Amino acid sequence: MAARVRSFYVLNGFFDAKVVPEEVWSPDRSRLVIIFDVDEGLPLRVVKVEFEGNHHFDDDFLVERVHESLREAVPDPDEAAETLDQGELALPGSEPHSTAAAYRPDPVTVFAEAPYKDALARIVDLYKADGYLEVSVDLPRLEIDERTRTAVVHVPVAEGPRTRVSGI
Repeated sequence: MAARVRSFYVLNGFFDAKVVPEEVWSPDRSRLVIIFDVDEGLPLRVVKVEFEGNHHFDDDFLVERVHESLREAVPDPDEAAETLDQGELALPGSEPHSTAAAYRPDPVTVFAEAPYKDALARIVDLYKADGYLEVSVDLPRLEIDERTRTAVVHVPVAEGPRTRVSGI
């Protein structure tokens, strides 16, 4: 469950989020409550995605495939799940929710491993469909500027030779 909570934070732009679960019994010991201690850290904003070694597909086309995966994966604030108020009420001294607006990043500025892996798998499929049967797209490398909390994502591509069928 802690991994799912961390994934939620990462998909919302908090790449360095840390989540530690703690089990606490209610005062009458009738319920076990799990409390997640979350250190969200500072948001990280991707400012550029660079593909290295690609020739067949241009950078803009490949970057748009990554952006599609991110838009599908990053939660839409209008469709966000409601809070678990009942669970919070099980704890004595629970404080009301803050009314401050939540941080909502543009999905294309988020770095999360799963959507990037999905995008890279799609990109491999596109290359193979165009005859690049030996293509490999490696996992991205992140270049983070800690001062500005921005990142450039580098994605290495080895297209390999193009296979053409000349006759059947």
